[in-house]
Amino acid sequence: MRWFLNRPGFFTNKINYGDNELYFYQQIIFNDIRFNKNLDNKLYVSYFDKEHWKQDNFNERKGSCYLLRKGRGRELTHNLAGSTKIDGLTHNEVADIFNRTKYFYSYDLESAYTMFVAMCGCISIVVPKKGVSVKQWQPIEELRYGIAYGDSEEEIAYSISTRKKVIPYLDELSQETNRDVISFISKSQFFFSRYCKSERSISNEKLKYIKVLQNRKDKLVLFGSGSGLTLIMDLLYNNAITPDYICDNDINKIGTEVYGLQVYNPDEILSSNNEFIVLITSMFISEITQQVNKYKNVREIYSGYDD
Repeated sequence: MRWFLNRPGFFTNKINYGDNELYFYQQIIFNDIRFNKNLDNKLYVSYFDKEHWKQDNFNERKGSCYLLRKGRGRELTHNLAGSTKIDGLTHNEVADIFNRTKYFYSYDLESAYTMFVAMCGCISIVVPKKGVSVKQWQPIEELRYGIAYGDSEEEIAYSISTRKKVIPYLDELSQETNRDVISFISKSQFFFSRYCKSERSISNEKLKYIKVLQNRKDKLVLFGSGSGLTLIMDLLYNNAITPDYICDNDINKIGTEVYGLQVYNPDEILSSNNEFIVLITSMFISEITQQVNKYKNVREIYSGYDD
């Protein structure tokens, strides 16, 4: 069973799905009809903290803030003078910024922050992707409430005028979540009462790097100590794989400790005399791959985001 939280193969263009699988999607834009032709298999799970993401400032606002995340690598087109980047900040820090600034620019086309910021009274703007219309970006109008697709006067006016609809719609989504979860339980129980994969089939569908890491002689480095690491660590531990090092480019994370391992500057580890296998546990796969490739003692590079 698989749950599409992004388009299959979005990060790596690699897909390794098997036969007799059950598919669900979070949003219709993440579904791929090559695999899931049943559009009723929706599992939308939402949780919005309306007490945290709320408007406290009803006075004058100045300046802007912006988000990169999955939009990293896109050209920055808004005025960067005095603009605050929110990537990596805590929710408390971000909520404070949303209540101080007038405009928010999201280079990530699919971030919940675009809705959170509207709840805080800031003008939410998704920076359009060239060649992608507003309906291609988000075909469901309710998910566009409070958000401008681009900074035209028309879109800004739409963002402001629909902002009041955001919280009522979030309440509807909570009810939708309950319905989807009940449907998911029923469908999955029925599915698994009929189908059972062989051990050989399950083994063939395992991520290809699992066997490599289980039989490795080289040191294993996990590159990225953010939220993606949690899922990867569970996967590794379930397959009796223990990493040797964790690295990160974020200076605020270097020197901290996660899962009993210190987080290192990648150059400090990869410049040593050992030989390494690097497993990327961050969404910035292409950038990290390019960075790691310069080290001659890195034998292999894998991504934890392989499907």
